[in-house]
Amino acid sequence: MKNKHEQIADWVEDKIRKHQYPPSGFLPSEREISRKLSVSRVTVRLGLGRLKQRRLIQPVPGKGYQVLAGPHSRRNSRTYFIGGVFAGQKNPFSTGPMFTGVSDILEKNNFHLVYSSSDDLLQSETSKIRMLLKKKVDGLIIQPAYKKLPSSGQKDELGNHAYIKQLYDSGIPVVLIDRSYGVADIPCVCNDDRGGGYMATEYLLKRGHRRVAIFGATIDRIGRQRYQGYLDAMAAHGAKPSIHLFNHLSLKSMGCMDEFSLAETRKMLGALTDETGIFTLGMFAFILARLAGAPDYKGPAIEWIGYDLGPEYMAGNHKSFAYVKRPMEEIGRRAAEKMLALLNNDGHTAIEFVKPKIVDPAQMI
Repeated sequence: MKNKHEQIADWVEDKIRKHQYPPSGFLPSEREISRKLSVSRVTVRLGLGRLKQRRLIQPVPGKGYQVLAGPHSRRNSRTYFIGGVFAGQKNPFSTGPMFTGVSDILEKNNFHLVYSSSDDLLQSETSKIRMLLKKKVDGLIIQPAYKKLPSSGQKDELGNHAYIKQLYDSGIPVVLIDRSYGVADIPCVCNDDRGGGYMATEYLLKRGHRRVAIFGATIDRIGRQRYQGYLDAMAAHGAKPSIHLFNHLSLKSMGCMDEFSLAETRKMLGALTDETGIFTLGMFAFILARLAGAPDYKGPAIEWIGYDLGPEYMAGNHKSFAYVKRPMEEIGRRAAEKMLALLNNDGHTAIEFVKPKIVDPAQMI
């Protein structure tokens, strides 16, 4: 049996479909519906939230809930183009596989993806979104941008979320993609970074390492999610977390492997023993691969697991190591399926976290 707020949603939806509450008009207030149906305002608000997810109403500040055009009128005016605004170019780690997954599902359903790159810049993202809206796309699949300036490596974790939320609340179907967290009430498909951190740490513990050290930046939310997964796994296996983190080095420094980064890494590796496995975040795997393979390396034998970047992406010949691979193609497929559900008025708006997988050295090409 449906609960009360679902019954409220069905009751109001029935009146919308019978045009007792016509398109562009406003519903009675929460207080009026509460009094009419003898339920609490909280229950009414939850029920109206369901209708908002179904794209039947939208909140208008100071006026209440406005009725949107019904699903049939929207379907008749479709262009069958979906706008895709992604943060990066089609790189082999994320945007490329993600683009493939989105395109495959959309094209099988007679939709076409109009792709545009924001270069991970907030201002570029808003301009690209506005351009696509002018082309009358049926919906937007967005990999959110986070950088304010081209020269800045710092992330604005709020991004353009307020603007994107405004679009969604206005009735434009929007699906966010490939971030470790979603925006309230907006459909989102994310990589399970916390689960990935847990899997990587557990992999090393099950390999027999008594200690696991983590090297990587946790200056953004994605890094913190992966670090939390590391802590979860260490606690679950009764292991003591390592204090080794890499926050004092910039991500740019880690990527270019400058002498300061290398010197600091050598210093930290000197404190490790053969019992220690290493879990690396981000670009640090490049540095570790370079040091561990150097002829003058005198430290303990190192086993590590990286995140995203496997040895096939490294320069030169490095010892194979396991790594956590983000399921970007699967994330893209699910985002496209979520978009199609929105267009069909299925209310498929939950935030999903897709579990990554461990790629073992034996599986490497």
